[in-house]
Amino acid sequence: MSYYVVNQDTSRLNAYELSSVTVGEVAKNASDGIVAPLLCYALGGIPAALAYCFVDAADTVMGHHDDMYEWLGKIPAFLDDLVNLIPARLTAWGIIIAAMFSDANVSMAYLVWWNEARLSDSLNAGYPMSSMAGALEIEIEKFGHYRLGAGHRHAEPSDIPRAVRLLYATATLTVIGLFFLITFIHLVQP
Repeated sequence: MSYYVVNQDTSRLNAYELSSVTVGEVAKNASDGIVAPLLCYALGGIPAALAYCFVDAADTVMGHHDDMYEWLGKIPAFLDDLVNLIPARLTAWGIIIAAMFSDANVSMAYLVWWNEARLSDSLNAGYPMSSMAGALEIEIEKFGHYRLGAGHRHAEPSDIPRAVRLLYATATLTVIGLFFLITFIHLVQP
């Protein structure tokens, strides 16, 4: 079952590797599951949030590289990349700022984000994952593809709750920021 959650075979991974994969998923899901839908809601209401969720779900179901969905999955994958351009980067900044309010390293979150965000296979996932890797001072690695936070210690199971706390702090900052954005939008509209 976990293969479908993280989109890679986890059956042969050790505790460090599973921790790395899990922390990476927490970072990506902060963007895909919290920041992006809330941003869409703030900018376009329920229809925009539902449209985002539809695109994200279509990419999850059809956007993978296999024989059955290769061509059918290109459209949702492209749309998912497009709609997540801004949310992924905002999430990275949210994680960096949230690191100030937790037991995380703010400067390392920024440095790893700045230097390694584009190393991921994904157009967008590297941004929140690299800032999370730096904040926790760990490596997040998809074996054979990329390593974010290279040179830091391997992830440990104890890093997962730390990542979740950063996710909560990022979500809180997002809600506060979007509250001010919505308020500003309503103030400037006639």
